[in-house]
Amino acid sequence: MSRDRFCCWDEPRSLLERISNVLIEPWIKVTDSALSLSVRTTHEASQRPLIWDMLVGLPLLALSLVCLPTAVLGYLLRVSASIWHPNRLPYRYLHIPSRPRNPAKGDEKADHGHISPGHAPPAAEDSQASAVLRPKDHLVFMTANVLMSYDLIVRFNNGTPVHERLPVMARRLTTHNAHLNLSPNLRDSVARLATKETVVLPQLPTVDVLLLQEVIGEEVGRQLALQLSSSYSYFLYDVAENSFAANRWLAGSGLFLASKLRIECAHFQPFTRTTNVGRIACYGALFAKLDASPLVGGGLCGSGGGGDVGGGLCGSGGDGGDVDRRDDVGGGGDVGGGDDVRGGGDIGGGDDGGGGDVGGGCGGDGGCSTFGDVDLAVVIPNGVAYVTNVHNQAYDETLLYHAASDAQNWISEFIEATLKPWEKVLCNVYGGDFNGDNISPADRPLQEHPLWGEYLDACRVGPGEEQPWAVGTEMRQKKMHFQQTRSPETFAEVLRDDVQRRFFVIDADVKAHTYDLMSCEPVPDTDGEVRAKSWGGLRRIDRLLLHTSKTFPANSTSSKTNRELSGRVDNSSVSETNSCCRSSSEPEDDQRDVLRRRKGPEPRKFGALEPLESLDLKQGKKTKVEQSSEEFSGKTIPDESISGFAKLYGKNYDDIEEADLPVIESVWFPTVLSSLTDHIPYVVQVKVSSRI
Repeated sequence: MSRDRFCCWDEPRSLLERISNVLIEPWIKVTDSALSLSVRTTHEASQRPLIWDMLVGLPLLALSLVCLPTAVLGYLLRVSASIWHPNRLPYRYLHIPSRPRNPAKGDEKADHGHISPGHAPPAAEDSQASAVLRPKDHLVFMTANVLMSYDLIVRFNNGTPVHERLPVMARRLTTHNAHLNLSPNLRDSVARLATKETVVLPQLPTVDVLLLQEVIGEEVGRQLALQLSSSYSYFLYDVAENSFAANRWLAGSGLFLASKLRIECAHFQPFTRTTNVGRIACYGALFAKLDASPLVGGGLCGSGGGGDVGGGLCGSGGDGGDVDRRDDVGGGGDVGGGDDVRGGGDIGGGDDGGGGDVGGGCGGDGGCSTFGDVDLAVVIPNGVAYVTNVHNQAYDETLLYHAASDAQNWISEFIEATLKPWEKVLCNVYGGDFNGDNISPADRPLQEHPLWGEYLDACRVGPGEEQPWAVGTEMRQKKMHFQQTRSPETFAEVLRDDVQRRFFVIDADVKAHTYDLMSCEPVPDTDGEVRAKSWGGLRRIDRLLLHTSKTFPANSTSSKTNRELSGRVDNSSVSETNSCCRSSSEPEDDQRDVLRRRKGPEPRKFGALEPLESLDLKQGKKTKVEQSSEEFSGKTIPDESISGFAKLYGKNYDDIEEADLPVIESVWFPTVLSSLTDHIPYVVQVKVSSRI
């Protein structure tokens, strides 16, 4: 059977591509090192004279010229590999099982990568405490631009070298405070949220899915995955479509996904419109379908995934098969791979089969489960979550509207292509670095895009108006290494202050996207004083949007639909257990790639977008949530008496019903990456349904 094009797996790279990388990488590193020495950051400006760096850089530049012919040969091999293998998966996938670490055994290998989790940093939160504290029926997402590109680009953006920041950043991203997840902060009054004390925090809540941007290069992506493996088990990195149209066979997109939930399906699509500079990089959207069946920590039945979320709730006894790997839940036969649903033995004390006990012991090869008295009702056997990670091109506001249209259309088609009839979509989150805010005049087309009638931004009221708890996320790059940013606690205090924030976060008064944004300062009033403004420090370009409609295009059982929507396939033959995104009744014919060639009278086709000047930029149709929220917020109710949730959804949190889900119940702007990147992370906690 042909492998499903969207099925997530680690496809080995062709021999030509591997040889080309060996020939190209030395030249890239030498050239990058030589040129980056000529760019000084504000952190380095007072450390040593520039002349010393120049003296070191000149020999490296000469070595770069020597390596240039070899790099050209490698580039030609890369082009040849792309032409001969056009259906190459546009990403690398890595699964590192999250198992209890034995100090005496530090050499366990990661599947598909031979990475040793034993060398990863230890988890910063106690797994047992985290599992018990973790609220039920929630998923938490985070987006951040981490600026892990080539050193020349990093220094140009006033960042320090990647090799210095990567371990520090990984440690901070795996240091979680599970207590923050317990009490949804949008239940607080608008008046309290406006102080931002419960929104801007120096700590990170427990996060299920990380959406990162600007993680450039396969080596950096793998190193970051290794460093994060103490908290996350599933990774997508080195995301790019190598082609002339997408990236001229040069750089990757930098999109990176780390998840505690098993990644079932994935796909990448480059944007249809870009600039000449953008064609060097592969700007686009990364789509993933996640197995959201176990929402509290996975491995409840001691599956071989052994404790990692989504690693197979009731997988087959020794191997830890994933849920829904075959016709029956559990990975071949009965749930749990044994005769009874619990995978052998009773919950709480089973030692046989592969069934680890829920009470805290171990069973067979299933690993240990440390969930104690966690409620088993949290399990949703057919629950899935969809997530999209985008990075829009900077310094060209005319492209943002079209990028949003591309992503909106592709998300719907990806869900249509991968959603099984018996599965339930718990949530659909669309996030990343939008490179456009909700107030600036330059971003008006994006602010009035129709997607706002389909997706909810918890920090947005409407075009040109933010919620009282919102803060900007794009920093003034020249201030990255100021004393106020050295400590997450100090920087959190700065962001909460409407005046101080303006000195460190760009104002949302941008009239044109130019390189002046890299060095601009807040504009004072006529008397020379910088005061709080409604748009001050509010350039919020990092976003997480939640789909507000519960109606998704279910995957049809029609063989024609399945063939058209499953995408291009690899010719390698695999067993049925690997066809994770396709119905068992689907034909084995070669399938056409709908993301390239769609036939028929469908109204939305990829690449068939109208010119910006001909578009009607009126606000899209409001959803029922937005309408009820406007009606609710329009009433004369003091900020002390209305919660943020009621202002956002038009009803109190305690009054939400099953039909209202999913909803965003918490938003955070954690300052844990202060001085490490020029973006402030954004986190949302989504309450999802627990019913099938």
